[in-house]
Amino acid sequence: MTLFLDSPLEAERAQIECPGIEVVRAANLVDAAGRALEGLRNQRIGIAPRRLLPRGLAVRAGEFHLSDRPPLVDRLLMGKLPAEIAAVRRAAQLADEGYAVFMQAARPGRADYELVAEVEAFFRARGVDAIRSLPRCPRMYPLRPR
Repeated sequence: MTLFLDSPLEAERAQIECPGIEVVRAANLVDAAGRALEGLRNQRIGIAPRRLLPRGLAVRAGEFHLSDRPPLVDRLLMGKLPAEIAAVRRAAQLADEGYAVFMQAARPGRADYELVAEVEAFFRARGVDAIRSLPRCPRMYPLRPR
């Protein structure tokens, strides 16, 4: 099995956390995956679902003998390693604790940035490096038209 990543940090992490899996770091994932698939031209490769493939690979699906196999891949993804189950449980526990911190920190008259800072500090102190669900504070991060 080969895992293609474009982030040096994620590639390094994957090499540590996924022994036995070939990790390929590539600035252009589509080109790197395409080159790997070229070596497998005489084999049928199941993907799931085809609509999620990057366009650069999707247009070459016939050439690479890629075929939709969502049920098969779904079944493979349903099985979790003990480490994956533990990670999901830990994430749920952190989310619950973080929500409690948020509820305690939200008080009338408190500035948005103070609330965000307190909740973010809670998560960062516990090793969370990417916080995606903090409330958007319009004064701090105004939405810009596209």
